[in-house]
Amino acid sequence: MKKYLVLFLLMLIFASCGQEKQTPVSVIFDTDLGPDYDDVGALTLLHALADNGEARILATVSSNRYEFVLPCVEVINRYYGRPDLPLGGPKRGGTMQPDGHAESWAQALSASFPHKIYATSDAPDAVQVYRRILAAEPDNSVVIITVGFFTNLANLLDSQPDEYSPLDGKQLIAKKVKRLVSMAGAFPHGYEYNVFCDIDASQKVFSEWNTEIILSGFEIGEKILTGKRLIASDIPETPAKKVFEICLRQGDPDGRMSWDQTATLVGVRGTGEYFNTVRGTMTVAPDSTNSWQDDPNGKHQYLTFRMSPEELTVVIEDLMMHTPKNLATQAQPSAWNVRDHIPANKIIVQSHRGAGDLAPESTMESFELGWQLGTAPEGDVRTTSDGVIVSFHDGDLRRMLPDASDEMKKKGIKDLTFAEAMKLDVGAWKGEQFRGQRILSLAAIVEALKSHPERIVHLDIKDVDFAQLARETESVREQTYIATSNYEHVKEWKKLAPSAHAVLWMNGDEAKVSKKLDALEAEQFKGIDILEIEVKVEADGKLSLSDDYLRKTGDRLRKYGLLFSAFIPDCKDINVYKLLMDLGVSSFSTDYPDANMQAIAEYYSEAGKG
Repeated sequence: MKKYLVLFLLMLIFASCGQEKQTPVSVIFDTDLGPDYDDVGALTLLHALADNGEARILATVSSNRYEFVLPCVEVINRYYGRPDLPLGGPKRGGTMQPDGHAESWAQALSASFPHKIYATSDAPDAVQVYRRILAAEPDNSVVIITVGFFTNLANLLDSQPDEYSPLDGKQLIAKKVKRLVSMAGAFPHGYEYNVFCDIDASQKVFSEWNTEIILSGFEIGEKILTGKRLIASDIPETPAKKVFEICLRQGDPDGRMSWDQTATLVGVRGTGEYFNTVRGTMTVAPDSTNSWQDDPNGKHQYLTFRMSPEELTVVIEDLMMHTPKNLATQAQPSAWNVRDHIPANKIIVQSHRGAGDLAPESTMESFELGWQLGTAPEGDVRTTSDGVIVSFHDGDLRRMLPDASDEMKKKGIKDLTFAEAMKLDVGAWKGEQFRGQRILSLAAIVEALKSHPERIVHLDIKDVDFAQLARETESVREQTYIATSNYEHVKEWKKLAPSAHAVLWMNGDEAKVSKKLDALEAEQFKGIDILEIEVKVEADGKLSLSDDYLRKTGDRLRKYGLLFSAFIPDCKDINVYKLLMDLGVSSFSTDYPDANMQAIAEYYSEAGKG
């Protein structure tokens, strides 16, 4: 009897062991999302595996300085019910590789779904995130999946003991990391994007990393095309479905090569039935090429096909089509609201002519007031007769110098030398308290920006040489926005300064504005960062453009990654600004920056986001 009882108990034990769920793989996901969109498929796949109980996502970090990486990562995390996953970005070294599609999928994705982070640079240091997460995990338990550059991992190797761990980077990796799985290289030798974008980091990682590395090379993902079945499916508009819809029509009609998805699949499920591997050592040369040496004792492995590319396509795309079980509670595309996408302190408010109605136009005093209010002062740029660029709106002096002679009133900035222009009192017309204020030179604006890197300025083009303007603003390029109503000016400016910002403004009724927008869309709004439309408050209190028209225009512009701005002339009513934010406006030009800023503060405070 005892014999049968023992046998029965053993059977129960074995049965219970067989019913135990496999321990989820603990993953840190490191991406360069932006220059390609297979990262979106990879992160979607990872969330699908996590929802299946196969993975436990510890953190999602960016190896790319492109500002839309982490907003897009958070969109996906939030959609799949993990809005609080730690985010991190590169703070030392690295590169910025943007989304190069004419219709920007990265900007469209971040504009279509809610997220809290506005820019990759707003996130904590990815190395600190790595160290904090690794230190808290069991030994030899964490799989790092990197589908981007090796910037963060090189910095992690160099990291020193801190409040999270007494171990240095190499010691912490050896103790906590089970393996590194990466989409990198081309085998047995070649030249591959993730390796060459940060060559110093790649060389460091492949020479110093002290755990196993599994590599999915270019030749693997190249043969696996995904996306067509995803966008043709009847699943709701997931982040991945939206992105692939935008991108497949821009050059990938047969589907996108799935490099990053293969690395992510192996990072969680292992090679299993999917791949064989070759063991050895990968070396990265100074010219960014990679080579391979077979070695049965090597710590590196690269993938070769076991399952056919066609079969793998089905496996990967099935996971990319995953939707959350509690879909109704997830972040869905809805009527766009600025509060869900842009923090209050990141909304760009342009103070018309310096500080709007609060001060004389385009003086240093008005610019300083505009900056103090948290806005971007706008100045109209013209050139003196001796070639100095200054800020001055009008074509002549009559309004600013009401007491001058008739002959003087007829003159403009182009008729005066810089020394002559600097003698003009351009403050007294506004009030006695402003007497003595002088014209502001571009050189003075640049110096004010250089000493305050958080400041920005808008320069409205009136009469300047673009080459000179580009030269003189080169040191503050990221802080400078040119503004114009002439699209040809935008094109000329972007040829001279491709990384510079441009605002295109327009006015008119709905028919006139639509005609202009149609012409711009035919060129995919290329070169424009902010599109500004004048919206007047009519005598009856209604807006000159209808609510429905403004809402649809905002949706239209966000498809191309543009900020939708409104100029409301002579408006102090904070409720008008609030209404426009409800309708999808995310930037302003104003004559009353104090009222505009008050409206933004109240608008966010009312939703508990102030």
